[in-house]
Amino acid sequence: AGEWHLLAADDEQVYSFTRVNGDDTILVVVNLTDRSAALPSDVAELLSDGVNESQVLLSTYDAMHSVKSIARGELARWEGVVIQL
Repeated sequence: AGEWHLLAADDEQVYSFTRVNGDDTILVVVNLTDRSAALPSDVAELLSDGVNESQVLLSTYDAMHSVKSIARGELARWEGVVIQL
């Protein structure tokens, strides 16, 4: 159920998409490389108000690590995060 929307399709490091089901929207962002990667501009725009720990539904690191990464505008190597928007 719901819809998904690919973001930053041309980004060679970061795979990202939103999943929308009714009033619920999640953002999935994954750095597919062994080095840190900048957040794509459309992802950064979605997260421009910041992210708190309670919005992090799943992370390859702990939630606070992902919150700090996003605040810096990047993902650590192999970092993936699922965020409730």
